Amino acid sequence: MADFKTADICGASPNLNGVLEKMDSLKNSLSSSLTVDPSALASTLSSEVSALSSSLSGMIPELPSAPDVSLQAELTSLSNIDLTLPSGLLEYRSKLDSITNQFGDSLSSAGVSLDNLVSQVAPLIPSLPGASSVDLCSVVPNFKLPDGATEATEAAAETLMADAPGIAEKVAEVTANSEVANVQADLKKVTDAISNGTAYTKASTTVEIKTQDVEQAPIKVARVKDNLTTKTEEVGGVTVTVKERPRTIDTSVAKYFDKPVEVTIDRFVSIDALPAGKWKDKLNRAWRFRHRDSPEYSESFRNSMMEAPMELEDGSIFTPLTEAGINVLKNFTDSNIILFRPVKVIKVRAMLKDKLRKEGDLAGFPFKKKEAEKAGIYVYLNVNDVFKRGTKDADNFIVLPNKDQFAYVDIKYEMGTTYNANFKDETREALTT
Repeated sequence: MADFKTADICGASPNLNGVLEKMDSLKNSLSSSLTVDPSALASTLSSEVSALSSSLSGMIPELPSAPDVSLQAELTSLSNIDLTLPSGLLEYRSKLDSITNQFGDSLSSAGVSLDNLVSQVAPLIPSLPGASSVDLCSVVPNFKLPDGATEATEAAAETLMADAPGIAEKVAEVTANSEVANVQADLKKVTDAISNGTAYTKASTTVEIKTQDVEQAPIKVARVKDNLTTKTEEVGGVTVTVKERPRTIDTSVAKYFDKPVEVTIDRFVSIDALPAGKWKDKLNRAWRFRHRDSPEYSESFRNSMMEAPMELEDGSIFTPLTEAGINVLKNFTDSNIILFRPVKVIKVRAMLKDKLRKEGDLAGFPFKKKEAEKAGIYVYLNVNDVFKRGTKDADNFIVLPNKDQFAYVDIKYEMGTTYNANFKDETREALTT
């Protein structure tokens, strides 16, 4: 930085050189006052530090009194106004006029149409339900109006904060030599059997061993019999002899996902998908009084068969309550259409809510099968796409695509009827490891 004391030199900064001058003065005061009494030195340094502080403060510009006005924030506020109220319409018009006055000319100069932006992100007539929403931040440029300014300027797009966890780095997979692994596994079987005492069994016969004292009673001991089986394998061109204890499998435990089965048809209903009427009111009352998830759950239904949800034998929670033979849900989710012990799912069909009866006492009540097929109300879903099998009795789910379009779903499946806690299903084991 040029020294401003040099006459007519370019680049001189009086403010910075003033600060440097005060620092030199403070340094000189310290150097010349090394032998001065501390109290006197403190007084001298106090005035020098105050002067330096004033010079530094003079270099810092004053912060604006108010934050910048953001076009994106203003249009967000406009889109959040409730247009169903008369006061909302007045508030909408006032807010739009304010945005036009603040940003209209600047946007026009930049070749951006304010009317086009408003029609996309905050129209006076809202879009029909079900229409795709617009990401305001990706449509509206980042124009800002500084405090006291009359012209808005466009800034770079704001940096977004991450709202999802990072992708975990995949751990490198190391594939073991299959031949070595087989030999290690066989050796482990033998060493485990020896360590836990199961490699050999006691013989069923005894032999007598006499000592040199012929008058002593004979001692009977059990002779150990080798019950290992021997087999020979070729491993890497080398003949290996492997001994192992014979194992037996109890086939009686494999009953859970085998016969017998029971063909079951379960129907689920979403209360929120039904049109207004007596049937929907009845289901809402049942939900409020009989479901623990409801704040109006009645204490009188505790320990009753009418209570929902219920805890199953394996610790799973089965959430629906039942009304008129239908499993009642507040709405469909990806984990509340539950199948209990499904062996095989045969058919999944759903009823479109838009084609239900909407008037009269039967508004929302399901059609009979022939009526539904005639009205084209059924949608048949691919079982492989919607059935998600879990690891417990009751965490097997039907996951509906575009679930909000359906009011009822029927599932026909084979249900396992015999429970055996010792049964281990290979598919379930794979899901838990």
